[in-house]
Amino acid sequence: MRDLRRKFAVCLAASAAGLTALAGGEQNLVAHYGFESLAGGKTPDALGSSKLSVPRDGELKGLFDSVAGQCISFGKMSAPITVENPAQSGPLSIAFWVKTDDLAGEVVICSDAKGAWALQHSNEGLVLKAQKDGAEKRLNADYFLTAGKWSHMAIVLSGTQADLYVNSRLRGSLDAVDLPSQIQLGAAGAAAISFDELRLYNRAIGAPVLAEVYEQERYDIFGDEYSRFALQSHLDRALFCQAIYMRPFQDDIFRMFGNVQPRMLLAAVGMWGHVDQFDEAYLQKVRQFCTRMNEINPDTLVGGATFLDTVSRRVLPTITIPDYVFEAFDLPIPAEPRTFNFSEAVLVDNARNDLGLPDMSKKEAQLWLFYASCEQIKAGADMIHIGILSGSTKKDKGKRALADTVRRIRAYCDPISRKGKILISSGNCVNRDGTNGAVSDGKLICDFAWFASTPREVPDSKWQCEYVKGHSHAGFGRMAAGFHPGGWDSPHLPWVAHLDTTRVPNMEIGVPHLDSWFPWGLTEIRWFSNTLTKEERNAWLRYMTYRVKELDPFCSAMMPAALVRPGDPGPYYMNTPNKANEFKGYDQEEFVKQLWGEVEFGYNREPITVPSISPDKDYGTDMGAEYEAEKLKSYLDRKRERLPILTTLDLNDEQVLAYLEFMQQDNLTPEKVDRFMADLLTVEQMKVYQTLNVKKVINVGAGY
Repeated sequence: MRDLRRKFAVCLAASAAGLTALAGGEQNLVAHYGFESLAGGKTPDALGSSKLSVPRDGELKGLFDSVAGQCISFGKMSAPITVENPAQSGPLSIAFWVKTDDLAGEVVICSDAKGAWALQHSNEGLVLKAQKDGAEKRLNADYFLTAGKWSHMAIVLSGTQADLYVNSRLRGSLDAVDLPSQIQLGAAGAAAISFDELRLYNRAIGAPVLAEVYEQERYDIFGDEYSRFALQSHLDRALFCQAIYMRPFQDDIFRMFGNVQPRMLLAAVGMWGHVDQFDEAYLQKVRQFCTRMNEINPDTLVGGATFLDTVSRRVLPTITIPDYVFEAFDLPIPAEPRTFNFSEAVLVDNARNDLGLPDMSKKEAQLWLFYASCEQIKAGADMIHIGILSGSTKKDKGKRALADTVRRIRAYCDPISRKGKILISSGNCVNRDGTNGAVSDGKLICDFAWFASTPREVPDSKWQCEYVKGHSHAGFGRMAAGFHPGGWDSPHLPWVAHLDTTRVPNMEIGVPHLDSWFPWGLTEIRWFSNTLTKEERNAWLRYMTYRVKELDPFCSAMMPAALVRPGDPGPYYMNTPNKANEFKGYDQEEFVKQLWGEVEFGYNREPITVPSISPDKDYGTDMGAEYEAEKLKSYLDRKRERLPILTTLDLNDEQVLAYLEFMQQDNLTPEKVDRFMADLLTVEQMKVYQTLNVKKVINVGAGY
């Protein structure tokens, strides 16, 4: 990537480049400055009808900082950017992106060169002011800029009326505004301010065209390169949807998607909790889900998942490796078709286990990751989550095999994918320096990561939690640096914080556990769904949305849509409840829709504080006990069916569990088994055991 941070010592003129023409307004687009290059002198933009001058302290910045391509940025402006009005006496529409880190005092964003009107930001928020016959008129847009965040502005001038749009939404109109002969962006003395994608139209464009411009520029992620802003714009509207494709109440789920309008559905069609299911029936369900979602909103990206922390002995030997997999790795196609080899894919092959940890240093694991990812993309997924990487990359020196496999996945899947480009994410991947995120030879392997949000208990207030840096394994400020797949150097990998669903070890509920991963002895989603009221859950989601960005600007809060709750009989759903079919949603749907609108179209101007959670309620410690007891009974019944020795010896439940755990060991000998059984069995049971063949007992093992 070339160095984009060049400074110039003379007055410069920007040339247009960049975005694909927008069909809705292109015929009236008379100037477009993408700030993709700077050249000496005053040169018309690519459309040839307007001149733009940039003061000498303008600096081009690339995809890490820009909306798209490059942007123009100033540490401190010596003078405003000026552009001639190409419309002369007719209607004029001005649209551009702006961000600033300096919100102290009054900031001039756009103005008439003669001072007849100006768009300014101050502690009142965004205000459009106009002077006419010695009197001032004001339009308060009820919008506050956020430091370091891009906002889209549009001023539509027709006759004496000015319409102000922010992020494609009309904020109001102002009369008695004169048409300018020259437009200015910024002002002398403005600090830490940037502009991008300036467009001028010779007519009064309306909301439909502006919405098209805004959507395309904000979410333009499907080229060879894309900006950090475009990626994080998607992450800011992500839903966590654990295997939602296979859940009941699909009509309610799709209705919710259409109402909330997410940009990402993460793990929606992935193998979450079902790594032992990868067949045509599974892929057909993926196709059906993706097709229906694309009909509701083709801009929503559907996420698959191929977990690199587990592979299944039941699955791999049943799948014949297609020729395209060998071809992608430049391997000869075998004369006789073969299936995946479980033993050759895992770190350790324990014959008593159905599941194993893959070893990415082995070619078979690489082939499996490639195949499982490509099949989900071919079925309609737009993204792939490759799971937790810390274990599977232990023997992969420099994570080079993982990086090579992901590169091959992109090369194969990009051309055949629905959008012409796929995104790849990962889970936990701890590096030697303590950072998190897969890096190989200075390059980030994935587009983004997921990580548990990790709230910290407030010990003196039962059920109360907060987000802070440095607590337990929280990811704030800990993500790895490297060159991003989007085409920019990044000090941190972008990531989403989510409410975790990890099963909790045996912990006392309702007491603080300090540096634990589990707030008040519960997994995060159970703490959220079972101890908080609806109003408290809403307050927490708002706090989470704003707070994670305060702690780490590379982090976005992923809203919970459908999450398993280990220890509870049913998942958490954010849906509005449906009494007609007894769909028991937790009723966060409308709030999340409102919250996303608040964030995008009018930021919360109140200080972000920890929401108050009432301690005056008991968590029913038996809420999941009945369900867990039923699961245990079902598990033990299955084991007794598969292992006659358990019924032959008439083992009780406690003995069965102890027996199964013992039989997981490697290198068992008859002597070890005899000693264990002598401690485990009653006198009567021991008499029966002594009639059995001990070697046969060892070979049967735990029955896996």
